Amino acid sequence: MSKSIKIVNTEIEIAADEQLSVLENLKANKIPINNSCEGMGTCTTCRVFVHSDLSLLKGPNEVEAEAIAGRNFAQNERLSCQLEFEGSLEIEIPSTKLLADT
Repeated sequence: MSKSIKIVNTEIEIAADEQLSVLENLKANKIPINNSCEGMGTCTTCRVFVHSDLSLLKGPNEVEAEAIAGRNFAQNERLSCQLEFEGSLEIEIPSTKLLADT
């Protein structure tokens, strides 16, 4: 099954590498997303809102679960640096909407 990521608030869709996290796929495709800790899961600036069926995602790992609990994330809010998935994924990058509108 081929993987893809669609950023719903920009209409961008990219092919995704199954070996990479969402953050790594976005960076590889030059999609702007905040990430000050370089994918370590400590800064929480790479958060995304998942618009796909949440039951198809792997659950948060220990690093992400700690961040989610500490920041009171919404149910569909995840760290892109820790998020692994299969198939197609639709996400919203909070800061990207501002870039798309300018």
